[in-house]
Amino acid sequence: MDVGQARSVNVWPYVGLYSLMMIGLTVVFMGISVIFPSLPDSFLKAELARQARINTEIFR
Repeated sequence: MDVGQARSVNVWPYVGLYSLMMIGLTVVFMGISVIFPSLPDSFLKAELARQARINTEIFR
């Protein structure tokens, strides 16, 4: 197939959709964290516990 005959796909609508979804999810999470202030702390504690568990498994 010649390069001139190849079909091109416009990816910018998908980039825009992805960007809007990420912005929307960020706003939703910020709203939830305002309603439930302890929620981000519990995520942080869970992540720190997960990392500590991984570190103990690595250095056994």
